[in-house]
Amino acid sequence: MEPPLPPLEDAYRSLMEDLAQLVGLRSRPGSLHHTGNFKFNGVALTIALDSREGQLVQVFIDFGACPTEKALPVYKRLLEVNLLLGAQGSPRLALDPVTDRVVFTYSSALHGLTAQALLAGIEQAAGQASEWRESFFIDETPPARAQGGMFGMRHALHV
Repeated sequence: MEPPLPPLEDAYRSLMEDLAQLVGLRSRPGSLHHTGNFKFNGVALTIALDSREGQLVQVFIDFGACPTEKALPVYKRLLEVNLLLGAQGSPRLALDPVTDRVVFTYSSALHGLTAQALLAGIEQAAGQASEWRESFFIDETPPARAQGGMFGMRHALHV
């Protein structure tokens, strides 16, 4: 028998078990709690509890590899999008230094977070990952000239 979990870990385990049921991972809900890794709509992601940062649930979405032949415009666009995302704690796009893949990351407070709300954010981010893999966001109007600022952008990333 496992020792009882601290309340924070217990809340996170419950959230992950609920999420596992929502996404059809009923056969391995405990595995999702321990690794946080799974694929949703063909997009790999990782979910982790970060108790150091005020009990946050961190979500990392694998957008994919940057095409070598388009690296400069792709990285430029990612920096432009990051500027528009703005404030501390906002979603971010980054380059994973280990895998050299583009990752979208955001966090939500564990307290009050439901599996349905977590899944809604994952669905939106996974959809944006699929769009990024097609256009790398470089075939769009540059953000500085986009009609209506950030909210006029087709690819405004916000969760």
